Amino acid sequence: MQDEKDLEIARLNKRIVKLSSLLEINIMMTVIPDIKQLLGFIIQSSKNILEAEAASIILIDEAKGTLFFEAAAGEKAEKVKELQFPVDKGFAGWSAKEGKSVLTNDASADPRFYSEIDKQIGFQTRSVVCVPLSIHFNAVTMEPKIIGAIEVINRLENKEFTGEDTMLLTILANQSAIAIENAMCLNKLSQKPKI
Repeated sequence: MQDEKDLEIARLNKRIVKLSSLLEINIMMTVIPDIKQLLGFIIQSSKNILEAEAASIILIDEAKGTLFFEAAAGEKAEKVKELQFPVDKGFAGWSAKEGKSVLTNDASADPRFYSEIDKQIGFQTRSVVCVPLSIHFNAVTMEPKIIGAIEVINRLENKEFTGEDTMLLTILANQSAIAIENAMCLNKLSQKPKI
């Protein structure tokens, strides 16, 4: 009985630490105006908070009909940033198209899995949490526009991702979307000619 209580206390303490980390991340996102630094911070935070091997922000290139890795963290981060793939492929493509999250602990058995990325970079995707990344362009209607997805890959120590991981990544993606939109607006303002 005491062991069960101790396990529950440990689980709740770990959850408190993760939620506190989300709050700290949210505060940090408000002070990083450079979009590249912001994306790097977001993706490293995603990887850390979900205790994973790798993470990436995958954006849609509407003109080319492809997805590309805008930011990545993990052993193969530099290799993956060079790649593009069809917008209708992979967990990120599905998540961006459907506007829904993906949670799988057996990636290769999932029909949405796009193995070409793994083949090109010499990586093995085992488990994935992926959530859509959407920003708001219309302040009146607040109609969301999905611009891509945040994907976190391979929970450390061969553990499985859980619904709680999906919830944490969704919260982080929503916070990130606001920070990204603000950074994009600041970038546009700084590029306007001064009168």
